[in-house]
Amino acid sequence: MRTTTILMLGMAILASGCEFDPYGLPANGTEYKDLSPDKTTPDKGQDRGPEASVDQGADTSADLARDTATADGQPDLGPDVQTPDLPLLPDAFVCPPGCTNSCAGNVCEMDCSTGCTCPPGMACKVTCGNGKCTGDIDCTKATSCDIDCKSSGSCKGNVYCGGNSCKVSCGDKSCLLNVDCSAKDCDINCKASSSCGGDVFCGDGACKVSCGDKSCGGKIDAGTSTSTDVNCKKSNSCKGAVICGKGACKVACGDKSCGGKVDCGKSTTCDLTCAAAASCKGAITCGSGACKVDCGAASCAGAIYCNNASTCDLSCASGACAQPIQCGSGLCNVTCGANACKGKIECSASCGCSAKCASGACSAGVACPASKCSCSSGCPSCHSTDKCNPCP
Repeated sequence: MRTTTILMLGMAILASGCEFDPYGLPANGTEYKDLSPDKTTPDKGQDRGPEASVDQGADTSADLARDTATADGQPDLGPDVQTPDLPLLPDAFVCPPGCTNSCAGNVCEMDCSTGCTCPPGMACKVTCGNGKCTGDIDCTKATSCDIDCKSSGSCKGNVYCGGNSCKVSCGDKSCLLNVDCSAKDCDINCKASSSCGGDVFCGDGACKVSCGDKSCGGKIDAGTSTSTDVNCKKSNSCKGAVICGKGACKVACGDKSCGGKVDCGKSTTCDLTCAAAASCKGAITCGSGACKVDCGAASCAGAIYCNNASTCDLSCASGACAQPIQCGSGLCNVTCGANACKGKIECSASCGCSAKCASGACSAGVACPASKCSCSSGCPSCHSTDKCNPCP
C-alpha cells in the first residue's frame, strides 16, 4: 500500500512538468526551504551551505581577521604606533630686496644711489659711483661691511658700519659727512684729497685711520679702541683733534697737519710723531704708560702734558715746543734743539729728570727734582748741557 502511494505521487509530479537536476533539486530554479532540523558535520574543506547562525566554537584565524577589520576593509594590526614629530625644515634662504648680486657667497651687494640700509646677519658690500649715494649708508647690522666711496663726489651722507670688520674707502671729495665705525676692526681710508670732511669715530675694536692731503677735516675719536693708528702724514690733513682709545696709540702728523689737540690720556702707551713744520698745533696729553713725542722743526705749538706717564721721552727740534712741558712722578727726558722749548720744563716731582738744552733753548728754565742724581749713581743720561744732571 505504501509503495503504491509513493508511486502515484511521483507520477503526479511528472505530469505537472517538473524536472529535477541530478542532485534532486528543481531544474527550473524553484527554491524549497529545508524544513528538516539543522545538522552540522565536521568541515571537510567543502562549503555545504550557509554558515550556521550559532557560534559552534572558538573563532578561526579568518574569523579573527574579519572581526578586527578596520573601516577601510584592511586588517587591524594592533594598537596605533606613536611616531615622534619630525623637526620642521628651515625655510629656504631668500635674498633680501636691494641686493643686486642674488646674495652670491652670502654677500649682499647694494647700489645705494640715494642711501641704503644693509640687511642684518650677512656681509654687505656697497659701491657708489660718481656723485652717487647722496643719503646715509647704514651697515651697522651686517656681519661685515665693505663700503666703496672711491668715486669722486660720492657718499655725501653719513656712513655707519658695524659687525666684525668695516672697511670704508673714500675718494676725492667723497665721504663729506661723518664716518662712524662700531665694528671690531675699523679701517677708514681717507687718503684721497679733500675726503672725509666730517668726524671719524671708532668703537671698542682696532681703529685705523689714514688721511690724505686736505682730508679728515673733523676730529678723529677712537673711543675705547683696543688700538689706535692714525696716519696724518699728508699736508694739511687731520684738522681737528685726535683722541686715542684705551689701547696703544700711534699718531703720525705731516706738514701743517694735526691742527687740533692729540689726546693719549686713555691710552696704555703713546707714540706721537710731529715730523714736519707747523704740525701738532694743539696740546699733547700722554697717558699712564710710556709716552714718546717727537717734534720736528717749528712743530708742537701747544703745551705737552706728561704728568701721568710712567716715562716721558720728549724730543724738540729747532724752534719746536713753544709751550710749557710738564712731567709727573715718572722718569722725564727732554731734549731741546736750538731755540726750542721756549716754555718752562717742569720736572720737580719726577724721580729722575734729564733736560738737555741746545743754544737758545730752555729760555723759561727747568724745574729740576729736589735731589739731583749724579752721573756716578746711574743717571739715565749725563751730558754737559743737561740742566738737571750736569757732568762734574
